[in-house]
Amino acid sequence: MDAPDLLDDLLPVGVVRFGPDRRVAQANPRAHALLDVAPGRLVGRSVMETFLDLRVERFLDEGGGTTEVRLGVGEPRTVVLRAARNGDGGIVVVLEDVSELRRLRQIRTEFIDNLSHELRTPISTVSLLAETAARGRS
Repeated sequence: MDAPDLLDDLLPVGVVRFGPDRRVAQANPRAHALLDVAPGRLVGRSVMETFLDLRVERFLDEGGGTTEVRLGVGEPRTVVLRAARNGDGGIVVVLEDVSELRRLRQIRTEFIDNLSHELRTPISTVSLLAETAARGRS
């Protein structure tokens, strides 16, 4: 699969290809949307200009892998970045928006915490009544 196919606008993830000079060579429409940049405006930007986050620049300097960052202002998105060096000395970065997944995980955690609390209260009351009744018989 060649580079233009990787950047197809049908992909549900953003793809940004940095050249050996660490400037954006290509970016698909989803990457522009995730980075809140008008279509076609990423090409030529440095890593810092693209992500506005020093941690991402360090992450790419270390050779990539996978990390999670918050991007944007106002209503930031949680984005998983996967990066790998390509044959020409550049780096390909895949951006996946996991904001909704993280929001649902938080709701689940809060629900379980609340349910746990609501169950502990009556159980504690029943336990206390049982202890009181047992002492009363002694």
